[in-house]
Amino acid sequence: MAFFNNTESENISARITNKGRQKIAEGNFNIVYFQIGDSEFDYAFPQLNGTDRVGNPPQKVYYPLDRDAIVKYPYKLSESEITGTTFGNPIQSAEITILTNNMGAAGFVSEYYSSGATVGCDYVEIDITKISGTTTLIIPTGVSFYGCEYITIAYHQLTGTDPDNPNISSSANSLVYRVVTGVTGSSYNTLTLDRKTPDLSAFSGNATVMCNKCNPYFRGENNPTPDCVIVTQDPEDRQDPWTMNIVWSKKPAGMDVPATIDEELSGYTSNVFVSIKEFMGYNSLSGQTDNTTTTIVNSLGDVIIVPPDEQHSLAIVHYAEVNSALEPEKFFKYEDYIAHTDSDDITYFEVYIPYILYHRNTGSTIGARFFMDTDDYYINSTAQDTKTNRLKYRYLKDENGFNVGKVFVNHKTIVFDNQEIVAALDYKSNRKHTLPIPRVNQIPIDIKCSTNEIGSSTPLMAANTGETMFISYLFAVTGNTGMTGLHCNYYSKVTGTSLNADVAVNFSTTEFVHMSNIVSNYKTKFIANKFYILAQMVNTGEQPLPDGWKIMDYTLEIPSHVDGAYINPVNMRGTRFIITYNDYDNASKYDIEDFLGQFPDEPSILPEFGDTQPFPGSIKFVRATDIHTMRFLVNLPSGQFLTTQNPTYTTGVKWITEIALLNENKDVLVIGKSSKPIQRTGTQVFGVKIDL
Repeated sequence: MAFFNNTESENISARITNKGRQKIAEGNFNIVYFQIGDSEFDYAFPQLNGTDRVGNPPQKVYYPLDRDAIVKYPYKLSESEITGTTFGNPIQSAEITILTNNMGAAGFVSEYYSSGATVGCDYVEIDITKISGTTTLIIPTGVSFYGCEYITIAYHQLTGTDPDNPNISSSANSLVYRVVTGVTGSSYNTLTLDRKTPDLSAFSGNATVMCNKCNPYFRGENNPTPDCVIVTQDPEDRQDPWTMNIVWSKKPAGMDVPATIDEELSGYTSNVFVSIKEFMGYNSLSGQTDNTTTTIVNSLGDVIIVPPDEQHSLAIVHYAEVNSALEPEKFFKYEDYIAHTDSDDITYFEVYIPYILYHRNTGSTIGARFFMDTDDYYINSTAQDTKTNRLKYRYLKDENGFNVGKVFVNHKTIVFDNQEIVAALDYKSNRKHTLPIPRVNQIPIDIKCSTNEIGSSTPLMAANTGETMFISYLFAVTGNTGMTGLHCNYYSKVTGTSLNADVAVNFSTTEFVHMSNIVSNYKTKFIANKFYILAQMVNTGEQPLPDGWKIMDYTLEIPSHVDGAYINPVNMRGTRFIITYNDYDNASKYDIEDFLGQFPDEPSILPEFGDTQPFPGSIKFVRATDIHTMRFLVNLPSGQFLTTQNPTYTTGVKWITEIALLNENKDVLVIGKSSKPIQRTGTQVFGVKIDL
């Protein structure tokens, strides 16, 4: 409709005209004059002004138009002038208006509540004995899992009385699987998974199978609403999931290197995002002015800088799908960003992962929550002729205030750079628990005392040889690869000094809170009966090679451990493990396939590490945008702009229906219209704002 609705308030609605856009394109947009007019008021019907009595409608006014933008009957500056000017000079200023919109939690679960998150996607509950160490999973009905690419299997039962909003009210061990073959079988109830599940046939109880992605409010094209009306969505309701891409620019430890075999990086589908890793300062040391922005805190509280060349993996989370169905009519006219607070200055940002056993959690949180810091930081390039403070980020922190990543607010991207959280997020790692980072350091070569060796006369790290040893470790369950997860994804390192020395691996007295030596606790904890240390010696300044790692069995060096039993986490706490020359020299090569199972030959449709997947949790945030406006104040003194040229006027009250802003050639560059005629009286000031 080309006319204002009568219910609209008395505001000036302004737009840049076609001539104005032309001048912008020519670089000559210059406002010099204004005009006011009453072109769209017929004084022969003074009672139709919307103010004389209740229910009396105002006369209609056109919306401002791009073309034919003129003031047909402009007011004269002075009544004493017969042919005088109709122009005045506006006062120009600039301002920024921040628009915000709170976006509801996006993902297959709700945001965190103390009572537990709710599951919003399709789910079924099964007898836990059905998880039997195979690649197939039989569920009661598979109809609701059509098109579901990733599922979470949690080893507990959901709670709550509402079947449409089941509640996650307790912590549980879980794993994410890719559905390689969709719902099949004579009863359409069989899912074929990317790898074997653990064999839990000896357990009792129920497990829950959940789809990791759903569209909560918009029906598919084959399932329209009965009246064919598009379902509208409240931004604060639950949204579509975010997309997660885990980039491995270097292969995990234990992978083969020759590209002719398998396990090639090109099989990691998320590696198309490797350029983002470089752009955000996680790849090359020489690319940015400061390489100290990524840190990790080890088991004993040491803050360790992780240089870009050691950042072998990242979890990049972006909302490519959020509100995708609304994009043609999205809330924001301009590019938006992630804000820290909403319009009421209330903090509104949370990343929630319900099914993660996060080793730093000390409270009662089910899963783990992460928050955005309030301070702004920047990745500054070392390249010539680049301005500083342009690539802005804020730190992503856990509940205890430790940095786990960065939020690139203007890029609407959340990056987990904590290597252990990355491992727990990559479903191929086969674990949802994170492992603590040990302290590694040099020690004198004569202090080792264990059940199988008293020491070595040859130092592991000879003095002044320019060597660095990288360290990781692995827990395993023998005979069941479905229960064995990836090694610790953070590689600690120790660099040789002027002393002959061995290497010690130390854990604090409070670690391994999510570990148990009771097999039946696997539903809520992780278990292991083997403990290995992985190590690789390189020249200082070099990085470890994926196929250069050695593996050493340290299970029998755990204090009070009984051979063949499951490891009691109490015996791991506060323990120091020593690597000698003989340990390392006699160690065998570490092959990740011995523990996680065979990886597919590349190229293959089967998954490697780093598949694109929905983020296995929920994210809520404030979507904001800055509206830059040119503001023009049109000042009408009480003794000026009182002479109307409207031929229908005879006497009485005068009205204003339009304001125009013009350049030096008297071309109308901006035209503003009032939704209702406005009475001209006394001194008046109108503000005309143009969004840029």
